[in-house]
Amino acid sequence: LVPGLPRASKIVQLDGPQKQLAQDRVDAYDEFEQRVRKLAAQHTDFASTHVYRSKSFLFAAHNLKVAIDHVVTPFMLVLQHDFVLVRPFDAAGLLRTMARNQAIKHVRLNARANVAQGFDGYIANYTGDSDVPLTRTCGWSDGAHVASASYYRTFCIPLNARDHGH
Repeated sequence: LVPGLPRASKIVQLDGPQKQLAQDRVDAYDEFEQRVRKLAAQHTDFASTHVYRSKSFLFAAHNLKVAIDHVVTPFMLVLQHDFVLVRPFDAAGLLRTMARNQAIKHVRLNARANVAQGFDGYIANYTGDSDVPLTRTCGWSDGAHVASASYYRTFCIPLNARDHGH
């Protein structure tokens, strides 16, 4: 769906298991981790993949903070295990656009058309300099998205830490 993605540097950040999990679930998670590591080491689509695991259970937001500690690029594709890229997108065009305009910090990769409801109660086509079509919304989503690493480091992570007392 995204040309060049198999060659891009990738990070898989596994969360630690929850303390209350039964041993058979902990064992299954350990097996899952080994399968992920094997896939990363052997499958060409996962070339340049680095697999990390948190020492303890952090849940999604704090586990993402740990993952971002490993990011060395100015932009990142955030894709959680339970989200799927369903439509192709012009990653090169999007990255060029984001590099030229630092006001574009977070671009959702929607699975459906934007609908003016809920968090997306306001939508408008972006009319600035862009190599790809963009739509402004007032909603934020942790679904599949491309973001600047600095946006996460200076805004999302500190705001999340403050909200969750970490």
